[in-house]
Parts: sequence; C-alpha cells; structure tokens
Amino acid sequence: IPGTGPSGRIHFEIAVGATILSNGNVVVADRRASTLRVFDRKGQPVKEIGRRGSGPGEFQRVDWLGQCGPDSLFVWDRVGQRLSVIDSASRFVYQGRFPGETGVRGTPMLLSCSRNGAMVLLTMAPIRATSSAFLERGQSNVVRMDSRGASLRVVTSVSGSERVAVDDAILPRPLGRTTTVGVSRDRLYVGTGDEPVVSAYALDGKLISRFRVGVQNRKPTRQEHDRAVDRMPPIAVPALWGPIRERLRRQRDRKSTRLN
Repeated sequence: IPGTGPSGRIHFEIAVGATILSNGNVVVADRRASTLRVFDRKGQPVKEIGRRGSGPGEFQRVDWLGQCGPDSLFVWDRVGQRLSVIDSASRFVYQGRFPGETGVRGTPMLLSCSRNGAMVLLTMAPIRATSSAFLERGQSNVVRMDSRGASLRVVTSVSGSERVAVDDAILPRPLGRTTTVGVSRDRLYVGTGDEPVVSAYALDGKLISRFRVGVQNRKPTRQEHDRAVDRMPPIAVPALWGPIRERLRRQRDRKSTRLN
C-alpha cells in the first residue's frame, strides 16, 4: 500500500502498525494523523476510524495497534494514556485509562497481544535528563495483564533498551541495543539485543527455551551510526537539535554499541 495515491492523496503519514481483518481489509495506524486507515484487498482506501482529540471515538496520538481478538482492534494512545477497543463494525466499544495504577515501577513503553487476548506490557525504569549527555539502560519489567489493562503481574525483568539523556531530552540510542516483547496464545517472547537470542517463557514467567536467530551482533561503522543519528526525528525545540545531534555522534565509539 503506497503512502500516497495516484492523485497525491495521502494514505498515511507515519504508519506505526497494521493488521489484516478476516475480510482481507488492511488497517493501518497513522500516528501523525491520529487515525486508523482501512484499505481493501487491492490497497484502495475504504474508510477512516477515529480522529484527533480527547473525546469519545478520538485519539490524542495513535502509538500502537493490535488485533487482540478476531476482528477486534486495540489502540494504545500513550499521550492520552488510554486504550480503545473497536469491534468489527468499526464501533468504539471501550475506551479507558491504560495502563491503570500498575503498582509496577517504570514507564510503559511497548505493548503486545495475541488474538486470544493475552497481553503484555514492557516498562522501562525512568531516568532524568541532565546538562551532560549520558548513556542509560537499566532494567525493564515484562508485565502480564488482561485485555483491559487490569490483573497486572510482573512476569520477568530484563535489560532495557539503551537511551541517551541530554538537555532535557531522552532519546533512543541510535543503533543501540533494543529490548522488545511479543506474545502468542501460550508463550511470551523477549529479545534484549545483547545477543542474537530470543527467550521463550510460559505466560506464568517460567523460562522454556532460548533460541538463536540468524543474525550476528556487530559494531556499526561510523557512517552507519552518523546516518542513524541524521534520520532521527528532531526534538520539539529545533535550536537544541544541532548540539544534541553532535553529542549523539560522539557516542559512536562506545564499546557497547551493537546493531540489532
């Protein structure tokens, strides 16, 4: 599906997720437009679901889209701290605070679900930016929950994603080690970027196996690192972006840098 049609009409601007419905339609979550865009099997626009706002049927920002049940769309709005559930008729059947009072230390960063309703949340330990750049990683909690963000329970703790904190901005480290999670009907999968291995857990947190994937970690070249820095979206204050970008470039020679 192209980002624009033959007439120049925008199909989507920043796609942050997509899923296929049982009728073959494809739903794309567009972060910049704060909407879901539906396309048919041929890639033609069908309709849009939701719009920017904080009221019923609206999103302040679309950060994640999942199909956590047959033809049931789940949308996470991190800015609005809200989860929306949309049925097969494109009706909003639920919108509520997400996550609720977790009782788990850390900032919600990543969500994953399976089509039978299993849902996990990855949280990251909060850090405070300072006037001098520094690299931080810390621990992340993998939290099991139900499809409304309740019944929270920490399944395991793992090394978090690398972040750079500088000048009141906290940014992902370009080409740094990244922690991610996924969930299936009865398994939870975690990768930390420390090595080309995915750990598989039962949903109760018991480690079942670790399996290697067909890539090898390596230190990125200077050109790869600088290109990744240049591709990062600028922060909200453009005047600060130049100095921050140079500080990020100086992080390139740290030994811990790896490609994921």
